[in-house]
Amino acid sequence: MKILTNEEVRAIENRIIASGTSADTLMERAAEGIVAALAREFPAARDVLCLIGKGNNGGDGLAVARRLAEAGWRVAVGLAFEPAAATPLCAAKLTWLRTAFPAVPVFSLTEPSRQPIPWPGAQGLVIDALLGIGARGGLSPVLGEIVSLVNRERNGRFFRVAAIDGPTGAHRLAEKEEALIADVTLTLGFGKEPLFAEAAANAVGRIIAVPIFEGQEEEERAASDRAEALTPPLLLPLVPRRAARSHKGTYGRILIVGGSRGMTGAPVLSSLGALRSGAGLLHIATRKEALATVSLRAPLEAMVVAAGDGADFTGLLGRMSVLVVGPGLGTDYDASELLRRILAETTVPLVLDADALTLAAQDRTLLDACRGRAILTPHPGEMERLLGRPCAEAEREAVAVGFAEEHGVVLVLKGVRTVVAAPGAPARLNTTGNPGLAAGGSGDLLAGMIAAQAGRGLALREAASLAVWLHGRAADLAVRSRGAEEGLGAVEVAEWIAPALADLRGA
Repeated sequence: MKILTNEEVRAIENRIIASGTSADTLMERAAEGIVAALAREFPAARDVLCLIGKGNNGGDGLAVARRLAEAGWRVAVGLAFEPAAATPLCAAKLTWLRTAFPAVPVFSLTEPSRQPIPWPGAQGLVIDALLGIGARGGLSPVLGEIVSLVNRERNGRFFRVAAIDGPTGAHRLAEKEEALIADVTLTLGFGKEPLFAEAAANAVGRIIAVPIFEGQEEEERAASDRAEALTPPLLLPLVPRRAARSHKGTYGRILIVGGSRGMTGAPVLSSLGALRSGAGLLHIATRKEALATVSLRAPLEAMVVAAGDGADFTGLLGRMSVLVVGPGLGTDYDASELLRRILAETTVPLVLDADALTLAAQDRTLLDACRGRAILTPHPGEMERLLGRPCAEAEREAVAVGFAEEHGVVLVLKGVRTVVAAPGAPARLNTTGNPGLAAGGSGDLLAGMIAAQAGRGLALREAASLAVWLHGRAADLAVRSRGAEEGLGAVEVAEWIAPALADLRGA
Protein backbone atom coordinates (compact mmCIF):
# COMPACT_ATOMS: atom_id res chain seq x y z
CA MET A 1 0.00 0.00 0.00
CA LYS A 2 1.50 3.29 -1.13
CA ILE A 3 1.57 6.27 1.22
CA LEU A 4 0.21 9.42 -0.41
CA THR A 5 -0.75 12.92 0.62
CA ASN A 6 -4.34 13.61 1.63
CA GLU A 7 -4.77 15.71 -1.51
CA GLU A 8 -3.58 12.87 -3.74
CA VAL A 9 -5.99 10.42 -2.12
CA ARG A 10 -8.90 12.82 -2.57
CA ALA A 11 -7.97 13.30 -6.24
CA ILE A 12 -7.94 9.52 -6.79
CA GLU A 13 -11.31 9.18 -5.06
CA ASN A 14 -12.76 11.94 -7.24
CA ARG A 15 -11.45 10.27 -10.41
CA ILE A 16 -12.99 6.95 -9.39
CA ILE A 17 -16.34 8.58 -8.64
CA ALA A 18 -16.23 10.45 -11.96
CA SER A 19 -15.60 7.15 -13.75
CA GLY A 20 -18.86 5.69 -12.46
CA THR A 21 -18.34 4.30 -8.95
CA SER A 22 -20.66 6.16 -6.59
CA ALA A 23 -19.53 7.72 -3.34
CA ASP A 24 -22.20 5.60 -1.64
CA THR A 25 -20.61 2.42 -3.01
CA LEU A 26 -17.19 3.48 -1.69
CA MET A 27 -18.73 4.26 1.70
CA GLU A 28 -20.34 0.84 1.96
CA ARG A 29 -17.10 -0.86 0.89
CA ALA A 30 -15.30 1.09 3.59
CA ALA A 31 -17.86 0.07 6.21
CA GLU A 32 -17.66 -3.59 5.21
CA GLY A 33 -13.85 -3.56 5.44
CA ILE A 34 -13.82 -1.65 8.73
CA VAL A 35 -16.28 -4.04 10.38
CA ALA A 36 -14.24 -7.04 9.23
CA ALA A 37 -11.06 -5.45 10.60
CA LEU A 38 -12.68 -4.59 13.95
CA ALA A 39 -14.02 -8.12 14.35
CA ARG A 40 -10.55 -9.51 13.64
CA GLU A 41 -8.62 -7.10 15.86
CA PHE A 42 -11.05 -6.94 18.79
CA PRO A 43 -12.71 -10.37 18.96
CA ALA A 44 -13.98 -9.85 22.53
CA ALA A 45 -15.66 -6.50 21.82
CA ARG A 46 -19.44 -6.35 21.62
CA ASP A 47 -20.21 -2.84 22.88
CA VAL A 48 -19.45 0.13 20.66
CA LEU A 49 -20.05 3.86 20.85
CA CYS A 50 -19.84 5.60 17.47
CA LEU A 51 -19.00 9.32 17.53
CA ILE A 52 -20.28 10.87 14.33
CA GLY A 53 -19.44 14.13 12.54
CA LYS A 54 -21.53 15.86 9.90
CA GLY A 55 -19.38 15.00 6.86
CA ASN A 56 -18.74 11.87 4.85
CA ASN A 57 -16.40 10.58 7.55
CA GLY A 58 -19.48 10.59 9.75
CA GLY A 59 -21.33 8.75 6.97
CA ASP A 60 -18.64 6.07 7.08
CA GLY A 61 -19.17 5.81 10.83
CA LEU A 62 -22.94 5.48 10.50
CA ALA A 63 -22.57 2.74 7.88
CA VAL A 64 -20.19 0.96 10.27
CA ALA A 65 -22.68 1.37 13.13
CA ARG A 66 -25.44 -0.17 11.03
CA ARG A 67 -23.31 -3.13 9.99
CA LEU A 68 -22.14 -3.72 13.56
CA ALA A 69 -25.78 -3.74 14.68
CA GLU A 70 -26.51 -6.27 11.95
CA ALA A 71 -23.68 -8.42 13.37
CA GLY A 72 -25.23 -8.35 16.84
CA TRP A 73 -23.08 -5.70 18.54
CA ARG A 74 -24.64 -3.38 21.12
CA VAL A 75 -24.39 -0.04 19.34
CA ALA A 76 -24.88 3.54 20.51
CA VAL A 77 -24.44 6.61 18.31
CA GLY A 78 -23.52 10.12 19.40
CA LEU A 79 -24.01 12.97 16.90
CA ALA A 80 -21.66 15.97 17.08
CA PHE A 81 -23.90 18.09 14.83
CA GLU A 82 -27.46 19.18 14.26
CA PRO A 83 -29.11 16.78 11.78
CA ALA A 84 -29.89 19.59 9.33
CA ALA A 85 -26.15 20.29 8.98
CA ALA A 86 -25.23 16.80 7.74
CA THR A 87 -23.94 16.20 4.22
CA PRO A 88 -26.41 14.32 1.99
CA LEU A 89 -24.57 10.99 2.32
CA CYS A 90 -24.23 11.34 6.07
CA ALA A 91 -27.93 12.18 6.37
CA ALA A 92 -28.86 9.20 4.20
CA LYS A 93 -26.80 6.81 6.33
CA LEU A 94 -28.39 8.18 9.49
CA THR A 95 -31.86 7.61 8.06
CA TRP A 96 -30.93 4.07 7.02
CA LEU A 97 -29.60 3.28 10.50
CA ARG A 98 -32.69 4.65 12.25
CA THR A 99 -35.03 2.81 9.89
CA ALA A 100 -33.21 -0.52 10.06
CA PHE A 101 -32.48 -0.42 13.81
CA PRO A 102 -34.88 1.90 15.62
CA ALA A 103 -33.75 0.48 18.98
CA VAL A 104 -30.19 1.74 18.51
CA PRO A 105 -29.85 4.85 20.71
CA VAL A 106 -28.94 7.96 18.72
CA PHE A 107 -28.31 11.03 20.84
CA SER A 108 -26.83 14.51 20.56
CA LEU A 109 -23.36 15.39 21.78
CA THR A 110 -23.99 19.13 21.31
CA GLU A 111 -26.92 19.84 23.62
CA PRO A 112 -26.02 21.30 27.03
CA SER A 113 -28.57 19.03 28.70
CA ARG A 114 -27.48 15.94 26.80
CA GLN A 115 -28.18 12.49 28.20
CA PRO A 116 -25.42 10.56 29.94
CA ILE A 117 -23.05 9.05 27.40
CA PRO A 118 -23.15 5.22 27.33
CA TRP A 119 -19.42 4.63 27.49
CA PRO A 120 -18.32 1.06 26.82
CA GLY A 121 -16.28 -0.90 29.32
CA ALA A 122 -12.72 -2.17 29.04
CA GLN A 123 -13.64 -4.72 26.35
CA GLY A 124 -15.58 -2.19 24.30
CA LEU A 125 -14.83 0.21 21.48
CA VAL A 126 -15.31 3.87 20.67
CA ILE A 127 -15.27 4.72 16.97
CA ASP A 128 -14.02 8.17 15.97
CA ALA A 129 -15.86 9.24 12.81
CA LEU A 130 -15.93 12.95 13.61
CA LEU A 131 -13.59 14.44 11.00
CA GLY A 132 -12.19 13.18 7.70
CA ILE A 133 -8.89 13.78 5.93
CA GLY A 134 -10.09 17.15 4.62
CA ALA A 135 -10.11 18.77 8.06
CA ARG A 136 -8.68 22.30 8.16
CA GLY A 137 -8.06 24.77 10.96
CA GLY A 138 -8.64 24.37 14.65
CA LEU A 139 -11.35 22.22 16.18
CA SER A 140 -14.68 23.79 16.99
CA PRO A 141 -15.44 24.20 20.70
CA VAL A 142 -17.84 21.27 20.51
CA LEU A 143 -15.30 18.93 18.89
CA GLY A 144 -12.56 20.13 21.22
CA GLU A 145 -14.73 19.28 24.21
CA ILE A 146 -15.56 15.85 22.79
CA VAL A 147 -11.88 15.08 22.14
CA SER A 148 -10.91 16.00 25.71
CA LEU A 149 -13.82 14.02 27.13
CA VAL A 150 -13.02 10.85 25.14
CA ASN A 151 -9.36 11.01 26.14
CA ARG A 152 -10.26 11.35 29.81
CA GLU A 153 -12.76 8.51 29.71
CA ARG A 154 -10.35 6.28 27.78
CA ASN A 155 -7.82 6.65 30.57
CA GLY A 156 -10.39 5.76 33.22
CA ARG A 157 -12.50 3.10 31.51
CA PHE A 158 -9.80 1.50 29.32
CA PHE A 159 -11.95 1.01 26.24
CA ARG A 160 -10.18 0.97 22.87
CA VAL A 161 -10.58 3.69 20.25
CA ALA A 162 -10.66 3.08 16.51
CA ALA A 163 -10.39 6.13 14.24
CA ILE A 164 -11.72 6.10 10.69
CA ASP A 165 -9.12 7.63 8.34
CA GLY A 166 -7.50 9.62 11.13
CA PRO A 167 -8.00 10.69 14.75
CA THR A 168 -9.92 13.91 15.25
CA GLY A 169 -7.51 16.79 15.76
CA ALA A 170 -4.42 14.94 14.53
CA HIS A 171 -4.02 17.56 11.78
CA ARG A 172 -3.38 20.15 14.53
CA LEU A 173 -0.70 18.32 16.47
CA ALA A 174 1.98 20.62 15.07
CA GLU A 175 0.12 23.50 16.70
CA LYS A 176 0.25 21.64 20.05
CA GLU A 177 -3.53 21.18 20.11
CA GLU A 178 -5.11 18.10 21.66
CA ALA A 179 -6.03 15.21 19.40
CA LEU A 180 -8.26 12.25 20.11
CA ILE A 181 -6.05 9.29 21.08
CA ALA A 182 -6.74 6.22 18.96
CA ASP A 183 -5.48 2.70 19.55
CA VAL A 184 -5.90 1.89 15.86
CA THR A 185 -6.52 4.00 12.79
CA LEU A 186 -8.22 2.45 9.79
CA THR A 187 -6.89 4.11 6.65
CA LEU A 188 -9.16 3.79 3.63
CA GLY A 189 -7.69 2.93 0.25
CA PHE A 190 -4.16 4.23 0.67
CA GLY A 191 -1.86 5.21 3.48
CA LYS A 192 -1.91 8.93 4.23
CA GLU A 193 1.36 10.69 4.97
CA PRO A 194 0.17 12.47 8.14
CA LEU A 195 -0.76 9.13 9.72
CA PHE A 196 2.77 7.77 9.33
CA ALA A 197 4.56 10.74 10.88
CA GLU A 198 6.44 9.59 13.99
CA ALA A 199 5.25 12.69 15.85
CA ALA A 200 1.62 11.64 15.29
CA ALA A 201 2.08 8.08 16.54
CA ASN A 202 0.60 8.66 20.00
CA ALA A 203 -2.67 9.82 18.45
CA VAL A 204 -2.79 7.47 15.46
CA GLY A 205 -1.86 4.20 17.16
CA ARG A 206 -1.56 1.11 15.01
CA ILE A 207 -2.49 1.49 11.34
CA ILE A 208 -4.81 -0.94 9.54
CA ALA A 209 -5.34 -0.69 5.79
CA VAL A 210 -8.89 -1.05 4.44
CA PRO A 211 -8.96 -1.39 0.62
CA ILE A 212 -11.94 0.30 -1.05
CA PHE A 213 -10.82 1.15 -4.60
CA GLU A 214 -11.09 -1.17 -7.57
CA GLY A 215 -8.09 -0.81 -9.83
CA GLN A 216 -5.89 0.34 -6.94
CA GLU A 217 -2.97 -1.60 -8.45
CA GLU A 218 -2.85 0.83 -11.36
CA GLU A 219 -2.75 3.81 -9.00
CA GLU A 220 -0.03 2.06 -7.01
CA ARG A 221 2.09 1.59 -10.14
CA ALA A 222 1.72 5.26 -10.98
CA ALA A 223 3.16 6.06 -7.53
CA SER A 224 5.96 3.51 -7.70
CA ASP A 225 8.55 5.91 -6.30
CA ARG A 226 6.56 6.68 -3.16
CA ALA A 227 7.04 5.15 0.28
CA GLU A 228 4.85 2.16 1.05
CA ALA A 229 3.32 0.64 4.13
CA LEU A 230 4.16 -2.87 5.29
CA THR A 231 0.82 -4.67 4.94
CA PRO A 232 -0.20 -8.32 4.39
CA PRO A 233 -0.74 -8.06 0.60
CA LEU A 234 2.84 -6.86 0.18
CA LEU A 235 4.32 -9.56 2.41
CA LEU A 236 2.21 -12.62 1.60
CA PRO A 237 4.31 -13.63 -1.43
CA LEU A 238 7.29 -13.93 0.92
CA VAL A 239 5.79 -16.71 3.07
CA PRO A 240 4.97 -19.73 0.89
CA ARG A 241 4.35 -23.04 2.58
CA ARG A 242 7.44 -25.14 3.11
CA ALA A 243 8.19 -27.75 0.49
CA ALA A 244 7.86 -31.35 1.60
CA ARG A 245 11.27 -32.13 0.13
CA SER A 246 13.43 -29.99 2.39
CA HIS A 247 15.84 -30.39 5.31
CA LYS A 248 17.42 -28.29 8.04
CA GLY A 249 20.03 -26.91 5.69
CA THR A 250 17.29 -25.58 3.42
CA TYR A 251 16.34 -22.92 5.95
CA GLY A 252 19.70 -21.42 6.67
CA ARG A 253 22.65 -21.70 9.01
CA ILE A 254 22.56 -18.72 11.37
CA LEU A 255 25.45 -17.59 13.55
CA ILE A 256 24.83 -15.09 16.35
CA VAL A 257 28.06 -13.36 17.44
CA GLY A 258 27.56 -11.54 20.71
CA GLY A 259 27.58 -11.67 24.46
CA SER A 260 30.15 -10.46 26.97
CA ARG A 261 30.47 -10.17 30.74
CA GLY A 262 27.16 -8.84 32.09
CA MET A 263 25.48 -8.99 28.65
CA THR A 264 24.78 -12.68 28.24
CA GLY A 265 21.05 -12.43 27.54
CA ALA A 266 21.28 -10.50 24.26
CA PRO A 267 22.69 -13.26 22.00
CA VAL A 268 20.32 -15.77 23.58
CA LEU A 269 17.33 -13.58 22.66
CA SER A 270 18.65 -13.16 19.11
CA SER A 271 18.99 -16.91 18.79
CA LEU A 272 15.44 -17.33 20.05
CA GLY A 273 14.19 -14.89 17.41
CA ALA A 274 15.96 -16.86 14.69
CA LEU A 275 14.74 -20.20 16.02
CA ARG A 276 11.09 -19.19 16.30
CA SER A 277 11.26 -17.64 12.83
CA GLY A 278 12.25 -20.94 11.26
CA ALA A 279 16.06 -21.02 11.08
CA GLY A 280 17.29 -24.47 10.13
CA LEU A 281 20.57 -24.54 12.06
CA LEU A 282 21.53 -22.17 14.83
CA HIS A 283 24.91 -21.32 16.34
CA ILE A 284 26.04 -18.78 18.93
CA ALA A 285 29.63 -17.54 19.20
CA THR A 286 30.23 -15.60 22.38
CA ARG A 287 33.23 -14.10 24.11
CA LYS A 288 35.11 -16.50 26.39
CA GLU A 289 34.10 -14.78 29.62
CA ALA A 290 30.42 -15.28 28.72
CA LEU A 291 30.68 -18.80 27.31
CA ALA A 292 29.51 -20.74 30.37
CA THR A 293 26.48 -18.53 31.03
CA VAL A 294 25.41 -18.30 27.38
CA SER A 295 25.76 -22.08 27.02
CA LEU A 296 23.41 -22.60 29.96
CA ARG A 297 20.80 -20.09 28.75
CA ALA A 298 20.84 -20.76 25.00
CA PRO A 299 18.00 -22.69 23.32
CA LEU A 300 18.64 -26.41 23.30
CA GLU A 301 18.69 -26.30 19.50
CA ALA A 302 21.66 -23.88 19.43
CA MET A 303 25.32 -24.90 19.32
CA VAL A 304 27.51 -22.54 21.36
CA VAL A 305 31.23 -21.89 20.87
CA ALA A 306 33.75 -19.28 21.98
CA ALA A 307 34.31 -16.43 19.55
CA GLY A 308 37.96 -15.82 18.74
CA ASP A 309 40.87 -17.70 17.24
CA GLY A 310 39.75 -21.22 18.04
CA ALA A 311 39.17 -23.82 15.35
CA ASP A 312 35.47 -24.11 16.20
CA PHE A 313 34.79 -20.44 15.51
CA THR A 314 37.03 -20.26 12.44
CA GLY A 315 35.28 -23.26 10.97
CA LEU A 316 31.85 -21.79 11.56
CA LEU A 317 32.61 -18.57 9.70
CA GLY A 318 33.03 -20.42 6.44
CA ARG A 319 29.82 -22.46 6.73
CA MET A 320 27.18 -19.94 7.69
CA SER A 321 24.35 -18.51 5.59
CA VAL A 322 23.87 -15.33 7.66
CA LEU A 323 25.61 -13.76 10.64
CA VAL A 324 24.16 -11.52 13.34
CA VAL A 325 26.88 -9.45 14.98
CA GLY A 326 26.55 -7.16 17.96
CA PRO A 327 23.98 -8.18 20.60
CA GLY A 328 25.79 -7.78 23.92
CA LEU A 329 29.18 -7.94 22.16
CA GLY A 330 30.77 -4.99 23.91
CA THR A 331 32.55 -2.00 22.39
CA ASP A 332 36.15 -2.51 23.54
CA TYR A 333 39.21 -3.19 21.39
CA ASP A 334 38.66 -6.96 21.33
CA ALA A 335 35.07 -6.53 20.15
CA SER A 336 36.20 -4.14 17.41
CA GLU A 337 38.87 -6.57 16.22
CA LEU A 338 36.36 -9.43 16.21
CA LEU A 339 33.98 -7.44 14.02
CA ARG A 340 36.84 -6.46 11.71
CA ARG A 341 37.86 -10.10 11.34
CA ILE A 342 34.30 -11.21 10.55
CA LEU A 343 33.95 -8.53 7.87
CA ALA A 344 37.28 -9.55 6.33
CA GLU A 345 36.79 -13.33 6.39
CA THR A 346 33.15 -13.68 5.32
CA THR A 347 31.08 -12.73 2.29
CA VAL A 348 27.62 -13.81 3.45
CA PRO A 349 24.84 -11.43 4.54
CA LEU A 350 25.24 -9.74 7.91
CA VAL A 351 22.82 -8.24 10.41
CA LEU A 352 24.61 -5.59 12.46
CA ASP A 353 22.85 -4.68 15.68
CA ALA A 354 23.52 -3.02 19.02
CA ASP A 355 27.24 -2.83 19.88
CA ALA A 356 28.29 -3.57 16.30
CA LEU A 357 26.57 -0.33 15.26
CA THR A 358 28.47 1.63 17.91
CA LEU A 359 31.73 0.11 16.68
CA ALA A 360 30.87 0.99 13.07
CA ALA A 361 30.07 4.55 14.12
CA GLN A 362 33.49 4.81 15.78
CA ASP A 363 35.40 3.35 12.81
CA ARG A 364 34.00 4.10 9.36
CA THR A 365 36.18 1.47 7.72
CA LEU A 366 33.97 -1.13 9.39
CA LEU A 367 30.90 0.51 7.89
CA ASP A 368 32.52 0.64 4.46
CA ALA A 369 33.13 -3.12 4.61
CA CYS A 370 29.39 -3.71 4.97
CA ARG A 371 28.49 -2.34 1.54
CA GLY A 372 26.23 -4.60 -0.49
CA ARG A 373 25.61 -7.30 2.11
CA ALA A 374 24.47 -5.89 5.45
CA ILE A 375 21.29 -4.99 7.29
CA LEU A 376 21.81 -2.38 10.01
CA THR A 377 19.18 -2.12 12.76
CA PRO A 378 19.71 1.11 14.74
CA HIS A 379 17.38 2.64 17.28
CA PRO A 380 17.23 6.47 17.13
CA GLY A 381 20.22 6.93 19.43
CA GLU A 382 22.37 4.52 17.42
CA MET A 383 21.25 6.26 14.22
CA GLU A 384 22.52 9.56 15.55
CA ARG A 385 25.86 7.97 16.35
CA LEU A 386 26.10 6.58 12.83
CA LEU A 387 25.22 9.98 11.39
CA GLY A 388 27.41 11.93 13.77
CA ARG A 389 24.59 14.40 14.36
CA PRO A 390 21.07 14.65 15.82
CA CYS A 391 18.21 13.21 13.76
CA ALA A 392 14.84 14.94 14.07
CA GLU A 393 11.66 12.85 14.00
CA ALA A 394 10.45 14.68 10.90
CA GLU A 395 13.47 13.56 8.87
CA ARG A 396 13.54 9.88 9.83
CA GLU A 397 12.42 8.58 6.45
CA ALA A 398 14.71 10.86 4.44
CA VAL A 399 17.68 10.09 6.69
CA ALA A 400 17.12 6.34 6.43
CA VAL A 401 16.84 6.43 2.64
CA GLY A 402 19.89 8.67 2.29
CA PHE A 403 22.04 6.57 4.62
CA ALA A 404 21.08 3.31 2.90
CA GLU A 405 21.89 4.80 -0.49
CA GLU A 406 25.19 6.32 0.59
CA HIS A 407 26.53 3.22 2.32
CA GLY A 408 24.95 0.47 0.20
CA VAL A 409 23.15 -1.20 3.11
CA VAL A 410 19.61 -2.03 4.13
CA LEU A 411 18.71 0.15 7.10
CA VAL A 412 16.04 -0.70 9.70
CA LEU A 413 15.50 2.53 11.64
CA LYS A 414 13.47 1.43 14.64
CA GLY A 415 10.59 3.44 16.06
CA VAL A 416 6.82 3.39 16.23
CA ARG A 417 6.82 3.52 12.42
CA THR A 418 9.99 1.52 11.84
CA VAL A 419 11.52 2.49 8.50
CA VAL A 420 13.07 -0.09 6.17
CA ALA A 421 15.30 1.59 3.58
CA ALA A 422 17.41 0.07 0.81
CA PRO A 423 19.47 1.46 -2.07
CA GLY A 424 17.43 2.30 -5.17
CA ALA A 425 14.07 1.54 -3.56
CA PRO A 426 11.34 3.54 -1.81
CA ALA A 427 11.14 3.43 1.96
CA ARG A 428 8.82 1.04 3.73
CA LEU A 429 7.07 1.97 6.99
CA ASN A 430 5.73 -0.56 9.45
CA THR A 431 2.10 -0.76 10.59
CA THR A 432 2.34 -3.28 13.44
CA GLY A 433 3.54 -3.18 17.04
CA ASN A 434 2.56 -1.58 20.33
CA PRO A 435 4.15 -0.01 23.44
CA GLY A 436 4.76 -3.45 24.92
CA LEU A 437 7.85 -3.62 22.69
CA ALA A 438 9.38 -0.69 24.57
CA ALA A 439 11.50 -3.05 26.65
CA GLY A 440 15.04 -4.36 26.68
CA GLY A 441 15.60 -7.34 24.41
CA SER A 442 13.11 -6.39 21.71
CA GLY A 443 15.85 -5.34 19.31
CA ASP A 444 17.89 -8.47 19.99
CA LEU A 445 14.89 -10.61 19.14
CA LEU A 446 14.26 -8.67 15.92
CA ALA A 447 17.87 -9.08 14.78
CA GLY A 448 17.56 -12.85 14.97
CA MET A 449 14.22 -12.78 13.18
CA ILE A 450 15.72 -10.81 10.31
CA ALA A 451 18.62 -13.26 10.04
CA ALA A 452 16.24 -16.22 9.83
CA GLN A 453 14.38 -14.66 6.89
CA ALA A 454 17.62 -13.86 5.09
CA GLY A 455 18.90 -17.36 5.87
CA ARG A 456 16.15 -19.00 3.87
CA GLY A 457 17.12 -16.96 0.82
CA LEU A 458 15.06 -13.78 0.90
CA ALA A 459 16.67 -10.63 -0.46
CA LEU A 460 17.87 -8.40 2.37
CA ARG A 461 15.17 -5.74 1.91
CA GLU A 462 12.46 -8.39 1.88
CA ALA A 463 13.92 -10.22 4.88
CA ALA A 464 14.00 -7.01 6.92
CA SER A 465 10.50 -5.98 5.86
CA LEU A 466 8.93 -9.32 6.71
CA ALA A 467 10.69 -9.66 10.06
CA VAL A 468 9.81 -6.11 11.13
CA TRP A 469 6.12 -6.72 10.41
CA LEU A 470 6.09 -10.14 12.11
CA HIS A 471 7.88 -8.75 15.16
CA GLY A 472 5.22 -6.08 15.65
CA ARG A 473 2.37 -8.43 14.86
CA ALA A 474 3.63 -11.01 17.35
CA ALA A 475 3.54 -8.31 20.03
CA ASP A 476 0.04 -7.29 18.96
CA LEU A 477 -1.25 -10.84 19.25
CA ALA A 478 0.46 -11.26 22.61
CA VAL A 479 -1.23 -8.13 23.97
CA ARG A 480 -4.58 -9.23 22.61
CA SER A 481 -4.20 -12.48 24.55
CA ARG A 482 -2.79 -11.06 27.81
CA GLY A 483 -4.83 -7.84 27.86
CA ALA A 484 -2.06 -5.35 28.68
CA GLU A 485 1.18 -4.06 27.17
CA GLU A 486 2.96 -3.78 30.51
CA GLY A 487 5.47 -6.50 31.29
CA LEU A 488 5.62 -7.89 27.76
CA GLY A 489 9.10 -9.36 27.35
CA ALA A 490 11.05 -10.53 24.33
CA VAL A 491 10.78 -14.19 25.36
CA GLU A 492 6.99 -13.91 25.42
CA VAL A 493 6.93 -12.09 22.07
CA ALA A 494 9.01 -14.90 20.57
CA GLU A 495 6.26 -17.41 21.36
CA TRP A 496 3.86 -15.39 19.21
CA ILE A 497 6.02 -15.33 16.08
CA ALA A 498 4.47 -18.49 14.65
CA PRO A 499 0.89 -17.26 15.35
CA ALA A 500 1.86 -13.98 13.67
CA LEU A 501 2.98 -15.89 10.59
CA ALA A 502 -0.29 -17.85 10.58
CA ASP A 503 -2.18 -14.57 10.98
CA LEU A 504 -0.36 -13.12 7.97
CA ARG A 505 -1.23 -16.13 5.84
CA GLY A 506 -4.86 -15.86 6.90
CA ALA A 507 -5.17 -12.08 6.46
